[in-house]
Amino acid sequence: MTKNSEHLQWLHNRMIHVYGESPNVDFLNRFRTIIEDVKEKEDNFERYLKYLESREDVKEKGPIQEKLVIPKTTKEQRVQLNEGYDQN
Repeated sequence: MTKNSEHLQWLHNRMIHVYGESPNVDFLNRFRTIIEDVKEKEDNFERYLKYLESREDVKEKGPIQEKLVIPKTTKEQRVQLNEGYDQN
């Protein structure tokens, strides 16, 4: 699966090479900054996952990407949580 930063870079390149935009226009300069920021966050997240997977105490508990368990709620709890919100 393509990372978000790779897809954004593809869009950036397409704007330049297919649509003929100058790479020096403001919105493409800003777009490159956004791409770099997204890539940095993706890289940091990957490093963090590798770090967690390398820890012995985490290995004992199983893989990190387990399904999120949503706690069961009763109808009364759901009504209580939604009080004050307009249902329309």
